[in-house]
Amino acid sequence: MIFPEIADRELNDLIGKFDTGFVNIAKEMFSEHKTQVRFYPIAVNRDRRMIRLGDSIGFDPKKNFHEEKQRIVRELEERICEMI
Repeated sequence: MIFPEIADRELNDLIGKFDTGFVNIAKEMFSEHKTQVRFYPIAVNRDRRMIRLGDSIGFDPKKNFHEEKQRIVRELEERICEMI
């Protein structure tokens, strides 16, 4: 599991903004093993005593890496907020 939230940087009142650095794992895995990594959004809500797993988001090695990092982080943040 990866916890990409940046301490002291709120996205909203539910979660913190995500650092994009974790997406580098996907780039390295594809470079070394030709494996496409998928990221799964997981929402945890202590008040509701709930854990939800969302649909995966795939890394596309054919796209511009910087743009792909931004897309993956944006989609993860959005999906987690929807699940909470």
